[in-house]
Amino acid sequence: MVRFFTFSIIIFIFSLLSSNVLSQDRFVTFQTTNQNKLEVCQGKTFGIIAKLAAQYEGYTTFQWKSDSTSLAEAHGELAVVNISTPGEKKIIFSLNLGKNNTLDTVLIVTVLPNPEVIIDYKDETISFFSKNDAEISSYRWVHNNTVLPEGTKKSIVKPESGEYRVVITDSKGCKATSASITVE
Repeated sequence: MVRFFTFSIIIFIFSLLSSNVLSQDRFVTFQTTNQNKLEVCQGKTFGIIAKLAAQYEGYTTFQWKSDSTSLAEAHGELAVVNISTPGEKKIIFSLNLGKNNTLDTVLIVTVLPNPEVIIDYKDETISFFSKNDAEISSYRWVHNNTVLPEGTKKSIVKPESGEYRVVITDSKGCKATSASITVE
């Protein structure tokens, strides 16, 4: 019984020393290029800036760790997330305190997929829909490179001749532009 109790205490102390979860979150703060949110639309640039807490400012040995599917590049305090594909990107910031002592923290950035929009012309009506069922929060029609007024309906009946496309924004703020369609 005593041996089990001693072993349990040793395991508990070791887990406290090795995890340092609470203190590691306090050694650095981050700012992002997306209003300090940890999500971004696919294709938009997303950067993270690390700022060490005052008691760690003298340490200059730190690095960003991740694979190329998550991290596009890193220069000093700035890391640029790979936004080419949607999904969760795991970015690790590691501060070396010397003598095999490091503090790590992990950021998970979510790259949101852009909506897909399909434009269609049949029965003298142009309409559009979201291919991937994205919730469309706004849209704007473009006719011959001129943006039509905001009140233009989702379907245009008997449109004038010319080239049409539509730009949509989904509920997460991600945008997509349809292919062009020509009405003669």
